[in-house]
Amino acid sequence: MDESNAFTKRHVEEVTAAKRTILDELNLPPAVKKYIQDNARFLQVSFVLIIGGICAWNYYSYYTATNNDRASQQLSQALLITDLEQKAASLENISTEFSATGSAIWAQFTLAGEHMGQKQYREAISILQGLNEDVNRDNPLFPLLQQFSGVAYELSGEVDLALQHYEALTSLPGFAALGYLESGRIYELKGQGAKAKDSYEKANTSNDIKPEQRAWVQEKINTL
Repeated sequence: MDESNAFTKRHVEEVTAAKRTILDELNLPPAVKKYIQDNARFLQVSFVLIIGGICAWNYYSYYTATNNDRASQQLSQALLITDLEQKAASLENISTEFSATGSAIWAQFTLAGEHMGQKQYREAISILQGLNEDVNRDNPLFPLLQQFSGVAYELSGEVDLALQHYEALTSLPGFAALGYLESGRIYELKGQGAKAKDSYEKANTSNDIKPEQRAWVQEKINTL
């Protein structure tokens, strides 16, 4: 009888252990265990979505890094090309194929510079106009873009448009003096001495003006 009871007890324990789930093994509070059991389907779907999102993000990060590397390599190769037509074609291809990368922006800057070197100012301006739509004020390249655009418009004879870009520099930390100096020069070209003097005075009091520029700026102020 004792052996029978021992066998029965062992059998019950084995069956009970076989029916235990992972929730039983975790020793969760009853309320938590019941919530998981009642919402098992929802939690399973959520888990799959979370895992899928993590995998997608990892793939995107890998793809972005690989794409940036490829764009950077192609840009480096394009900059070494001496034939202007081939160089322009390569830069345009980078701008198109890797449009979302920093290399594509540099490719467009370089291409605009090539056009300006050939005195093809309208072509350069067309590229810079596109960049002005894509590069916002928070982008570190924004000041360079404003200066470059100002030079392009000035060389094309459109000094009023050049002035707009130079004046945009005056509101950017670290570039205010440059903006006022360029604006003052344009006002001089337009024969507007009072505005030129005002710009030079603002440049002279700017925190980012270079020490070697102060004497020249003060002389300009005295002569206007």
